[in-house]
Amino acid sequence: TQEDLDKAKKKGEKVKASMKGIMSWMKKLNELNQTSNANTASYEAAAEEILDVDAVLKYFAANTYLASLDSYQSDEAHNFCIGYHDGKVFAVPWDYNYSFGAFDIMNASDYINFSIDNPVVKVNMSERPLLNVLLKNDNFRKRYENYLLDCCKIACAGGTVTGTDLAGKSYTNTYEPYYFKK
Repeated sequence: TQEDLDKAKKKGEKVKASMKGIMSWMKKLNELNQTSNANTASYEAAAEEILDVDAVLKYFAANTYLASLDSYQSDEAHNFCIGYHDGKVFAVPWDYNYSFGAFDIMNASDYINFSIDNPVVKVNMSERPLLNVLLKNDNFRKRYENYLLDCCKIACAGGTVTGTDLAGKSYTNTYEPYYFKK
């Protein structure tokens, strides 16, 4: 029917508009990835324009802390999920069954000595632009390191934040605007 054709056309237009936005986002991310001086205010503003920087930094801090390498941080670059909200990309925690060094490259020594400064395996950081764009900026790297410290504090507190300086700052709250309607 004509009504079905009109619905399909509208749906196609939505997909086309979404693809245009995704391609624009990828272009901006790759431009930032290739920037030689990441420690400028304009670089930070450009990154914050396309990324929910704190959400992505928290994701990579937790993923690094857990050594969950069956993910974006390995040569396979899979088992990760990103979302798009209000023009910005955020990372969604996903598929942690190979955490704690259980991915095929780890032994106890590799796991304990996994680099938090270069948290990738079998690839270069530049091959992971979502991570590289953030960690090559000193201010973003400091925030990432603070989130890694938060992971340590949470683990030392027995997996809870009650009675710590992290109480009320749950990582779940990072995703609340995207998934939980009040």
